[in-house]
Parts: sequence; C-alpha cells; structure tokens
Amino acid sequence: MTALPETAAAEEVAEWVITEVRLCQAEEGTTYWALDLLRPDGVKILQVMPTELMESLSAEYNIPPDDIDQLLDIALHQPFLPVPRRDRELAVSSALGAARLTAAAASAQAEPEPVTLWNAPTIDDARQSLLARIEELKQTKVRVVSFAQSSAAAKARTLHRAGLAEAEAAAILAAPTDPLDLIRSTVVFDKHALARKRAEVAAARREYAAATGAA
Repeated sequence: MTALPETAAAEEVAEWVITEVRLCQAEEGTTYWALDLLRPDGVKILQVMPTELMESLSAEYNIPPDDIDQLLDIALHQPFLPVPRRDRELAVSSALGAARLTAAAASAQAEPEPVTLWNAPTIDDARQSLLARIEELKQTKVRVVSFAQSSAAAKARTLHRAGLAEAEAAAILAAPTDPLDLIRSTVVFDKHALARKRAEVAAARREYAAATGAA
C-alpha cells in the first residue's frame, strides 16, 4: 500500500474522505485499486492499494477472509501508524514483507516499541496490538472514511474545501453506493496463497526472533 504523509496531531481528528475507487491493471499485469481521497485541507490525492493486500493482511494477522470490513480498516489506517525504529531497519526480502534484520538493527539498544507482527509472542497478540493502535489513531489523530459514511453537512464542507467543479461535486453527492463496495465485491482470496503467506510469516517471525536474541 502506498504510504501516506503522516498527519500532525491536532485538536480535532483529521478526516480523510474516500470519494471514488477504481480497479486498475498495471502494464506488467498486476492489479490494484486506485482510491481518490480528499485530505482534511481539501486537497485531492491518489492512493494505490495492491489487490493482494487484503489477502496478505489476512495471512499476516490470522483474520478470516470474510471479515472484509476489518481488513479494510487496517489497510486504510495502517499507513498512518508510526513505524517502529527496529522495523525501519528491516530489509524487505519478499513481496509480503517478510524481513531480515540488518546487523545494526540486531545489535541496537532496545527502546520502547509497540507490539508488532515481528516481536509479538503470538499472532493473536500482534493482531490485538495493531487493532488497538488503529483505534487510538482513529480516536485521536486520523480517520479514513468513505464519502458515504459522512453526514450531509460534512460532505458539503469537504466538497467546498476541495473546490471541485459543480458537476464533479454533484456526481459525488449523488453516488448511490459506498465507493469501498468495489473493493468488497472484487477482492479475491486464494486458499493456497493464504497458506503460503502464513508459512512465510511464521518463517520471518522465527528469523526475527533469532536475529534479536529472542528465540
């Protein structure tokens, strides 16, 4: 998933509004969802989400594939979470994100860090920590919502700040469905791919533990 700029803490939760989602295909054949969002300041941006991301999150955190809304919530908010120091020093070794510690990271002095997929005692612990961190984020700093979830007044304010052309604003307001419904209806989970990715996560966690002396 494309990383988004970190939003500074403010008195009010910064709301990023999803106005449109499209299913696209890159030249090399990979598919992705393109999400149009309006930042709190009204600037329109594009976020790219690989279609296999939901499958990867399901494998990483042992979340049932049919719990689409929870997977979507993670996919939309995870980019806003601060990246732990040790995770920043990981060298990516697979498309899933299975990683190897650099020598510097392995020998670095420990500092307080959140429980993550790599350092959690169990996958359940990692999932609970991630969901708690996302919930805190949504309550205090950033919330990513579908345009359909906003109130009429919030919609009007967002469109006004964005300075959209009248026809474009009217089309968004008149949209009868949730833009995220496209993801819900096109996401695909392959049981063999899920099993393979779960095995990759388990191997990466063992490698992390060995590299940090936690094994």
